[in-house]
Amino acid sequence: MNILVISDTHLSLPFEEKKFRFLSALINKYDQIIINGDFWEGFLISYNKFITSPWRTLFPSLKQKNSIYIFGNHDTEKLGNGSFDSFSVKQTDRYEAKVNGHTFVFEHGHRLLPLDSDDESKKIRYTKYMDKVEKYMIKGFGTKYQKLLKPYNKKIKKLLANELKENEYYVCGHTHCAEVDHKNRFINTGVIKHGLGQYLVIRNNRAYLKQEKYK
Repeated sequence: MNILVISDTHLSLPFEEKKFRFLSALINKYDQIIINGDFWEGFLISYNKFITSPWRTLFPSLKQKNSIYIFGNHDTEKLGNGSFDSFSVKQTDRYEAKVNGHTFVFEHGHRLLPLDSDDESKKIRYTKYMDKVEKYMIKGFGTKYQKLLKPYNKKIKKLLANELKENEYYVCGHTHCAEVDHKNRFINTGVIKHGLGQYLVIRNNRAYLKQEKYK
């Protein structure tokens, strides 16, 4: 079985046709999809607006691929005030899968590294600001900007040191910093925003971090 793992798509409005086409083509290539958090941007649009937006055209394909939906910090279960069954068959904060003798533990990452303010207005302002910064960095520097985010991955790995069992790999998103660290059994799937598409593929019991641009 070929499995696609995506995170941090932050789907919102206005609708992005190029991003939609990229995600649609990507989803259709694989047998199962794991959405590892921050699927929609819950700090900027309501769940009702999201599920009635043009993004809903992705839902039948996701449901057909038996998608597992893992809640992130921008799309918590609390922020969604309806059923998630339209685009997933299972919804959870943590999911485990066996891959080549290892247990892959999927979490978004915010349990270990909370980054949000308790102030709702600050969340909105910060989200809008960081989106503009990230757009500028991706357009100007490509993936080189993610070097600035590596300290966040480092913090998560430090916290995992006494938590991960010997046969476990931890797969997260959250920091928007793609990385594979076999020594620490850590994988970050990166981000799908502003023309940059990063994702994890599990094929033939092996995991591959992929990256491409979408236009």
